Amino acid sequence: MEFLRKRISDKKFLRLVMKLIETPIIENGTIVINKEGCRQGSIVSPILANVFLHYVIDSWFAKISKENLKGQTGMVRYCDDMVFVFENEADAKRFYDVLPKKVK
Repeated sequence: MEFLRKRISDKKFLRLVMKLIETPIIENGTIVINKEGCRQGSIVSPILANVFLHYVIDSWFAKISKENLKGQTGMVRYCDDMVFVFENEADAKRFYDVLPKKVK
């Protein structure tokens, strides 16, 4: 929710998103209320995933490409599928080492 609050100030909209996240489901005959994250298949799941990936991956990659990498770089992302390209092999290896830590 913190990523949404950075760009959205409409409290009613944010409350609606929270209600959609917390909507109870029946799992193995038991009612389960979700308190964090978004279930896959939820109507808001693709939207929230894109917002999250924008802040966690897109913005970060743009920043490190300019500040830390030597060669040209590029990224293509569609939903949660991403392709990263590097001119310099050493840049690609460093990025490959850091990426898993970033998305944890």
